[in-house]
Amino acid sequence: MGPLSSSCRGTSEDGRHWSAYPLRGRMVRVYDSFRTALVLERVARDELLGTAERGTLLVRLLLVSPEGFMAEFGDDAASALRELLAEVFGIGEDNGRRLVDFDEDAERLVVTMRQAYGLGEEYEELPFREVMALVALSPADTPMGRAIHYRTAKRPKATKWNKEEVRGFDRAVEHYRLKGKADPIGDANASASAAFDRLRKASADGRRSKD
Repeated sequence: MGPLSSSCRGTSEDGRHWSAYPLRGRMVRVYDSFRTALVLERVARDELLGTAERGTLLVRLLLVSPEGFMAEFGDDAASALRELLAEVFGIGEDNGRRLVDFDEDAERLVVTMRQAYGLGEEYEELPFREVMALVALSPADTPMGRAIHYRTAKRPKATKWNKEEVRGFDRAVEHYRLKGKADPIGDANASASAAFDRLRKASADGRRSKD
């Protein structure tokens, strides 16, 4: 389940858009725009960042109130965060296969959004789930429509009469094949969850030191 309605969306003081998602009986405000997903992926791929630094940054990118989230979920914060990430950013794959890569498909996404939906770069401010739904419905004559087709289509059975058709299909499959890292969102999920585990332990240590 995504955000319940437009009343569950808002804008922070810094101009970032958030949506409120139901999670274990609570409403959690999350920066869920497609632009956030782009940044999330790049942070997850940044090998210059240490694991702790990456995790802390990801938590700040995702949650309007990391401290409030920690207070609400306590020892269950890490598992709650994994659940939230799966809900907010866990689409765009088909049976474990990647169908979209934000970097490799960047130009295709821009052209498709304009051609099919009349959207300029403002589409990046839409919730990630909405953008992925639009991508999934991309008409066959758009760049993303063609890319998704050749990433999912079954290869024609070769016969002595269709050799050129099969060769053309194979060339198209290779052209649209994704070559990047397999699961940056999964890496982001793990890093952010690890960050919450560290926050939980630090909070527990702080409470013990006061006792």
